[in-house]
Amino acid sequence: MARTVPVSVVIPTYKRKLKLQQTLQKIYCCDPQPEEIIVVVDNNDRETFDMLLEKYPAVKAILNEHVNGPGGCRNIGIEAAVYEWAASFDDDSYPFDETYFGTLSGLISEHPDATIIEASIFDRNQSVIEISDALKEIYSFTGCGVAYNRNKFIQYGGYVPIQPAYGMEETDFALRAFSAGAVFLKSRLLRVFHDSLLSHHKSKEINAAAISNTFLLCFLRYPILLWPYGIVQTLNRCWWCVKELRFSGLLTGIFRIVPLCYHYRKYRSLVPAKQVWLLRKSIRAQMAAQDALK
Repeated sequence: MARTVPVSVVIPTYKRKLKLQQTLQKIYCCDPQPEEIIVVVDNNDRETFDMLLEKYPAVKAILNEHVNGPGGCRNIGIEAAVYEWAASFDDDSYPFDETYFGTLSGLISEHPDATIIEASIFDRNQSVIEISDALKEIYSFTGCGVAYNRNKFIQYGGYVPIQPAYGMEETDFALRAFSAGAVFLKSRLLRVFHDSLLSHHKSKEINAAAISNTFLLCFLRYPILLWPYGIVQTLNRCWWCVKELRFSGLLTGIFRIVPLCYHYRKYRSLVPAKQVWLLRKSIRAQMAAQDALK
């Protein structure tokens, strides 16, 4: 019988059966394994849900009848989790090392006050990250390779259920969590492979979402005195798209801003201006330090 550690795994998915099966197989190859695996199937994807019931009866499969997006699916999965910590992956990301969950369990024991412990993530465009015992405090993270303290995640409100979530999901959670005193850590002992070339980032829908979500974040979290800053951020995103010749979705994203803000108005909960500035300053310093290592 395989060894296990008291950690839940949460994976959101939608119509990517082959990728999902690869991720599940990689998790099952780990030693020790997580105590439970939860897969949240979005937008009434019965084909994937039925496949899980047939081929992976040990997996706790949850079917959403409507669109929740990756963040909304993570909310559902983490709320359904039995254990204090939930390791989150995408359906195309998975542990690179078989010792992943044992290492994670050790880090959890050493840092019980953390809200998030992020792995070092690399994709098909990048070299394998060298393993080391380096551990640092971070101010932004990527949801495809991170573990959440379940109770704190729920306490801070989880994610806004939006699809696509680019420009909104992790940044929004970080703003609310840090204003409440959260601690995010990143470990080089944990490595996650994201089996993607990220080419979908150039699509019309994601390009439009990245623009409209930039101002949605401002609308939901910034005090009105910071709205000029949010407008500048949105314009900067538009200008970046122009420079990168990503014209597809540009106008769609701009025209979508007002209806999007109206649709998600019930999620509005402001973060103090000082906390917004402090987090933005910390993120810029973190990115500068990463660029210096390249």
